[in-house]
Amino acid sequence: MCQFISGWINQEGEILIRDFRSHSGTERALGRSLEREGYRPWEWTRDDSGESLTVRIVPNEEWNEAAYKSLILSRYQSRGDLGYSVVNTKEFRDYIKN
Repeated sequence: MCQFISGWINQEGEILIRDFRSHSGTERALGRSLEREGYRPWEWTRDDSGESLTVRIVPNEEWNEAAYKSLILSRYQSRGDLGYSVVNTKEFRDYIKN
């Protein structure tokens, strides 16, 4: 069983998750093409303080991985904190209901 959380982040720090284990699952759930909209996929593979957090950037992008990671880590100290926050949003609860 995979033990990670995956999601999307943009340069404003907006984090999108609907399917915790699939970037494409989140895109399908939202009906959007997130990378084209400027979002970058990320994965957090262990419940640590960011060491296992990775963000995939596109070639020649203005921002680097560290910039995106800092947006996430400035709000969430661990993968567990982020997951707890996401499942307690109205958007995620509405998605689960459907």
